[in-house]
Amino acid sequence: MGKIRLFCSESLEENKFLSIYEENFHYLVNVMRCDVGSEVLLFNEANGEFKTQVKEINKKNLVLEIIRKIKYQNNNVDEKFMDSIISFIFLYILIFFVVTALLSLDGLNFITAISAAATSISNVGPGLGDIIGPNGSFSSLSDFSKWVLSAAMILGRLELFAILVLFIPSFWRKY
Repeated sequence: MGKIRLFCSESLEENKFLSIYEENFHYLVNVMRCDVGSEVLLFNEANGEFKTQVKEINKKNLVLEIIRKIKYQNNNVDEKFMDSIISFIFLYILIFFVVTALLSLDGLNFITAISAAATSISNVGPGLGDIIGPNGSFSSLSDFSKWVLSAAMILGRLELFAILVLFIPSFWRKY
């Protein structure tokens, strides 16, 4: 059986359950012979296209679970793309907390350490607090803190993945 696509006027979002009644119920159960576990693609012009799975079939309705978005503004959203976005966010947060922890271990207070990490990784301007705030300067920081912040600035400006891929052995084996 090919792909089953169905227009849905309701708002669509991931991890939502949707009950299908009347004409669409008849189409899915009697015409397309959907069973529990069958995949159905739901779409509308507002939310894009979503992969769903039949969870329950009753006498008068069918329940679909919306699993994930597969098209956004007529562009496919594949698993590899979603994995790369999640990896980037995870690495960004991980590096942010590592930089914050290193600065805290060097004696900076919590607000100064967090704002210094955000300032260096995201290149967003002055930090918060008395030391590196709008009236402060990074010059009073220890050499260790300056090295940590310099490394964070390089990671933030040169893109995380471009730098981190240099540390993956499989990258060097290919070339």
